[in-house]
Amino acid sequence: MAVNRNKPKKTIRDAMQGDPALEAISQSPAQTQAEARASTEKKDGLWGLSDEASKLAKQRNMTPAQKRRAKKDKQRERVYIDAPDYLRDFLQTYAEAEGVSQSRLVCFLVVLGLEKFLEDKIDLNEHKTHSRSPRFEYELQLPEVPDRSLFITEFKKAND
Repeated sequence: MAVNRNKPKKTIRDAMQGDPALEAISQSPAQTQAEARASTEKKDGLWGLSDEASKLAKQRNMTPAQKRRAKKDKQRERVYIDAPDYLRDFLQTYAEAEGVSQSRLVCFLVVLGLEKFLEDKIDLNEHKTHSRSPRFEYELQLPEVPDRSLFITEFKKAND
């Protein structure tokens, strides 16, 4: 049998060519991730529509109450903070006892604290310690929270 030496040899890549599953396996992870990102960026929104058109389609399907709520939520400004569990528990208990939302209670207490701070009645230097974080120079140590059981007892006495 004669061997044709003029014909180029087939490589594994040649055999994989045309089969998308085998091509995907042969690519490096960086290539695959880059292609995935590019394909998600190119993807259209809802039902193959552009993002703007998909937003309009969602709005058309909303009830008037849902539209009002979406508008109100869009106008809200939220701030997320990290608070210790005992402080969150205290705020929840206090808000329930006073019959107000936790959000409004926190805003009220922040405003009172700012007033005292601006009147120089609060000195932050007393509560500062050096931080281990590279982002911040200092860390503020939280003052002790009043005993909740005492508060609840006093509240129940006042409401009875």
